[in-house]
Amino acid sequence: MFTAFIKSITRCYFVYMLALYSFQAQANTDRELMLRASDQKAVARGEKLYQSVCFGCHGLALEGGTGFNLRDAVWVHGGRPSQILESLERGFPDKGMMAFKNVYNSQSLKDIVAFILAKQVGLRHLKYDVYDGFEVDEKKRQFPDLKKLKLIKSVNHHNKELDFSIPIPGKTGIIYRGSIYVPKSENPIIVVTKLGPADIFKISAAGRQLKQEKFNKSTWHYAIRPGRQRFEVAYFNEGRTRVPRLYLKLGEELIPLNKAASSFEKQSTYNIIATSEAKVVRKKIDQLPIRSIAVGLPEKINYAFNAKSCSIVGIWGDDLLNIGPNIAERGKLASIPLGNRWFYDNKGIYLTIDGQQAPCKYTKYTRKGSPEFHFILDQVKLTLAAKRVTKTSITFAVTSSNLKNKKIKLNFPPSVEVSNPLGNVGENFLTIVPSGSRQFDFTVSPNSGGERNAN
Repeated sequence: MFTAFIKSITRCYFVYMLALYSFQAQANTDRELMLRASDQKAVARGEKLYQSVCFGCHGLALEGGTGFNLRDAVWVHGGRPSQILESLERGFPDKGMMAFKNVYNSQSLKDIVAFILAKQVGLRHLKYDVYDGFEVDEKKRQFPDLKKLKLIKSVNHHNKELDFSIPIPGKTGIIYRGSIYVPKSENPIIVVTKLGPADIFKISAAGRQLKQEKFNKSTWHYAIRPGRQRFEVAYFNEGRTRVPRLYLKLGEELIPLNKAASSFEKQSTYNIIATSEAKVVRKKIDQLPIRSIAVGLPEKINYAFNAKSCSIVGIWGDDLLNIGPNIAERGKLASIPLGNRWFYDNKGIYLTIDGQQAPCKYTKYTRKGSPEFHFILDQVKLTLAAKRVTKTSITFAVTSSNLKNKKIKLNFPPSVEVSNPLGNVGENFLTIVPSGSRQFDFTVSPNSGGERNAN
């Protein structure tokens, strides 16, 4: 009996030591990856790899598409750096994500994790404290000394956003504490809007109170530094006539930080419009296939290039996209094309060379001027860009290092007409023999017989 007891104790000891070793190894990996996320060279390498293999499912800005959002606080398979690395290594083959350890070495996968960590945004690890006896100097808009107040309750807030609608009685105030991720951006700010006359805010980050600057009658701005930092928001409103909305503003992007802001965004639109220059948007798009990249042109013509098939899968007029549904639902819902469509088609307008419909390999796109899409088809490197736009037509230029003596066949859906001065038109295709060795053009216009969706 004594021997059995010793064996049981020994077994428990080994299980404990194994668990401790596993925990320490995970903690060491977490520290290594967090340090790598501050290495700009590693982040740049990771970004390049991410854009090659990950963006099609998870979006260019990690905002999500067919795959999960990778930059907010919600992680289905674990959000610790070591857990993200493990997900990359083993993949989820049953859900269409391959095991990348079979393709890339450990250092490359760690670079991808570094890039993902560097792009994290929003609030984490929130808790809130409710204090009694708040006496606020409303003229100076100053908070009292918390050491002199009575702490009513302290709660770990499992939601990932602030909630100022939590019922608290009388002269009480609520203080949220946690951490905030602010990616590198030009002049990031906290925006607090819909502030009432009885609302008093104090926001601190990295141990310092942020300077409050009035933007208009009900909106205040607080400049904040990039990086992961401690975050604190103190809020008092004795009247509680309305609940303010908080956002993190990164360039043109507004990221909701509290429940009221998230609820408002779900009911609102966020239109992307090309005005003086072209716009490129890589988000899930309604009625267009996965990995479609939308381009809006100032001339009020828009098109979508698909990075999987290397084809033009949609053209529509007027404004570009309403991305409001995509933002509100963390990439789960599709953005909505605005304006009148010429066509949406899964195959779209695509090329074959010398009669072969070979698999394509998308490589990159450039934003300068008219966006260009670079891809390889049948071992021929190609670039496609919009060259000329009118109200009723759009002309694309296809450039290559060598098109001489190549027979180009341009296939298109019945809802559009495609032309080229040197081409021979067949039923839904155009055969082109380029006069030079580097470039040919083709012009697309709506079919005069009316649109037919070929999906």
